[in-house]
Amino acid sequence: MNGQSYTTVEATTADNTLIVESSVTIGTLTLKKGNVKLYGKITTSVSKDTGWSGTIIRCLDNQQSYDNLIADNVSGYTSILIEREASFDASKASANAAATVGKPMKIAANATIAHLKMHVDQAAVSPIEIIDGAANVVFDDLTVSSTNEQSLVKVVGNRSESHYPQRFSVVDFRQVQPVRFQYSERRS
Repeated sequence: MNGQSYTTVEATTADNTLIVESSVTIGTLTLKKGNVKLYGKITTSVSKDTGWSGTIIRCLDNQQSYDNLIADNVSGYTSILIEREASFDASKASANAAATVGKPMKIAANATIAHLKMHVDQAAVSPIEIIDGAANVVFDDLTVSSTNEQSLVKVVGNRSESHYPQRFSVVDFRQVQPVRFQYSERRS
């Protein structure tokens, strides 16, 4: 779905995923089967048919998708994913520039993120994980905290040594304070 507004959408995606792009606005989304990657906006409600067992993931790739995330209080998303190259400034959010993000974020693509505030209460999860696919991630003025014992920012990789030498490490910030952090993967 791309570039339109819809009053009501019913989604049955088999085992596939419905992708709602950042320029799409949906009033009511009814989920019958499958998963949702949500860059866009849901304005009224999300209903889930009996037996629906998919997941709703809030995805980010630009300022509009971040604005949609901050304004989202109806989708029930469980996590945040950056799987496309992304750039956004949290202080420029149209709805609430002082908002604190409360769900864990996986970054699997290059990203430049400014003025992000995160506090994640979920047990046994790092608030931010940088994973394969993210060769260059820049945080400018990152504030991140959690109530669990996991690393606040975790960098992990699965690539085989024969294809890409692993140069991944785990980064652990235990103090809650604004930092400038840049991660770049080194390839030989």
